[in-house]
Amino acid sequence: MECIAQINGRKVFYAHVDEAKLPAHFPVENVCMLAVADDVSKEKLQAFSDAALVKNVKYFCAVGKDRDALEFAFDTSSIEKHQFVMTTGHDDLKEAVWFASKVAYHEKDEITALVCIIVDNDEAEKRRLIDAIRAVESGWEPAD
Repeated sequence: MECIAQINGRKVFYAHVDEAKLPAHFPVENVCMLAVADDVSKEKLQAFSDAALVKNVKYFCAVGKDRDALEFAFDTSSIEKHQFVMTTGHDDLKEAVWFASKVAYHEKDEITALVCIIVDNDEAEKRRLIDAIRAVESGWEPAD
């Protein structure tokens, strides 16, 4: 996992996962996680969500074709583990990055980092995600 930017005082990390396994070393606590999922099986989405909950995720944003299934999987995992994590689903990747870095918050713990994960190993998605992060880092905001 590498730190690729800083937006709104939050370090922005990027990683991709295979087989729903998150990186063993999570460099931060109190994380907002943004996950991109396109054409991923429900089983893999559920395994990813289960793994993410043990990483001290305070806010979760889902984006991509499978955003609804991913958000549902994360909600299911959090209920089963008796953890409350706010979740949101987003249609647009750039708007999701903006929201996760500028708006998402936790009422008790300050979110100190945004961890962006691509749930499948898609190089085109990686480029789109990096471009969205760079745009928001440069001041891009959604239109009213």
